[in-house]
Amino acid sequence: MKKNRILTGMLLLMLITTVIMSAVSHGRVKSSNSLDTLGYSVDFSEGWYMLDASNKAVSPDISRIDFNKFNTDKLTLYHYIPTSTDNIQRTLALHTNNISIAVYVDNEKIYAHGEDLSLYPFSKAPGSTWHFVKIPAKTSGALICMEISRHFRDSIGGIPSVYFGESAVILKRLIAAYAPELFLCIILILIGISYCLMHILFNSAFHANTQLFYIGMFTTISALYSLMHLPTPIFFLGNNNVINVFERMLLMVMPFVLMLHIEKACPPIHKRLYYSGYIAVGANFLIEVLICVLTPISLHDMLYFTHAVILYSGALMLFDILECIKNPGDSSTEAASNKRLLLFGFIAFVVLSFMDIVSFYIVSVRDATRFLRIGLSILTLCSVIISFREINEYSRASAVSETVRRLAYTDQLTGLANRASFESEMDKIDSEKNEHKTIGIVVFDVNSLKYVNDNFGHQQGDILIKSAAEAIKAVFLDNFKTFRIGGDEFAAIYAGSETSSYINRKIELFKNQISRVNMDIPDHLHLSVAAGAAFMPSSCTESVTDVFRRADRSMYENKKEMKNMQ
Repeated sequence: MKKNRILTGMLLLMLITTVIMSAVSHGRVKSSNSLDTLGYSVDFSEGWYMLDASNKAVSPDISRIDFNKFNTDKLTLYHYIPTSTDNIQRTLALHTNNISIAVYVDNEKIYAHGEDLSLYPFSKAPGSTWHFVKIPAKTSGALICMEISRHFRDSIGGIPSVYFGESAVILKRLIAAYAPELFLCIILILIGISYCLMHILFNSAFHANTQLFYIGMFTTISALYSLMHLPTPIFFLGNNNVINVFERMLLMVMPFVLMLHIEKACPPIHKRLYYSGYIAVGANFLIEVLICVLTPISLHDMLYFTHAVILYSGALMLFDILECIKNPGDSSTEAASNKRLLLFGFIAFVVLSFMDIVSFYIVSVRDATRFLRIGLSILTLCSVIISFREINEYSRASAVSETVRRLAYTDQLTGLANRASFESEMDKIDSEKNEHKTIGIVVFDVNSLKYVNDNFGHQQGDILIKSAAEAIKAVFLDNFKTFRIGGDEFAAIYAGSETSSYINRKIELFKNQISRVNMDIPDHLHLSVAAGAAFMPSSCTESVTDVFRRADRSMYENKKEMKNMQ
């Protein structure tokens, strides 16, 4: 339990640090963007050209720019702004991968991103992001110049998507173009939050230790990470650096949460080896944060280490699941099926996520997390199926346990609580006696039960006992707990704010109830019950057992009086 609290605390600390660093990043870099009037937008990916050494126009593939081919780290692209007569301000929307850009219109710089890396306090790199550049009005037909520079030779730079037109229309177009991805991210975030809330509900209401919390956290964080690669967040936030910091730090947190989930589903056999994964992920997070804050090194520079830690933690999780399948602690068929299902979901997630990592280093892609979302959906679905199977099993076990408990604490003949339940209640009230104004115990004893058993049979004696129990329940059902504590003995316990006179009135009502019962019973089977009561005021220091003894003595005195009156 202490270890789980420490790991959960580490996770919360990493998430808080992620939010703080993203917020600080937002304050350092100026944001910009606003919706314009609805109008048109066009795909602006074609038509860009550059000048070679002989000033001859060359049309490059801007989606994947080969800087090595031109033996340079900086290129200039040209295009003409579409002609228009309305003179409305337009927007140039473009998606760049690992390059900095500067945009000029008629030799006037109107936008720059990534030129001065000192502005970026944590992700001192342009990263993969969207830009929404406002083009000045009355520049129809003007030459637009875009200077692009790469900062890293280990990644593919490019501009996979470019649009030109009104901001609102571009946004609408981007939402339509990325609708499946956006929809899936939002659904996964809602599902993840729902799982966390369901875990809290099941844990608090039914004390069911489900696996929903950590898979809910992992689903939410992974879906947020994937969402940050889509154009919609940057369009509204208007700050590329915040997006880069946030998504890179979420990437570092993700394996930590997944390890917590896998450990919950498959408790590790080699705990020290497994916990080395937590240390690796936590150390990577801490070291990268400190390095980014204190040095000019960027998160991109350390992406190799992040990917290496992800692969290491993934290998540990895979090894742990396989070991659990080979050495099952629970030999049930359903438990084995759950572990195989988890293995399938985990392998699907790892393979698909690995495809995204590979594509990051090999090709410039439109969507850097397209496979991760699919893998996340599969893993989440498998984990949820497992959790609901376990909840269903827990519900069945709880129902059986409740039935056994009820049988263990219930008298089968009368339906009242039995002697074991009575003693448990006495202990409970004894520990809470200072919380009640009055504690009262009424003890009952059925008269002449032996006579009825000997002369009319035990079946008639049982009827007499059940009649007494029904009479007790009819009068003492509210505010009292009633018990059969012996063959012909019963008890009722009161703990509350009423005075002793309230209990005495109940005893008088009980006597009247006995008289009504006897109106329908033959004279030789008339019900006769002796009753005695004792009370403990809140100021008394005696035990509840002492009160019971006094009530028992009072009952026997009443029993003698009733015999003398016969």
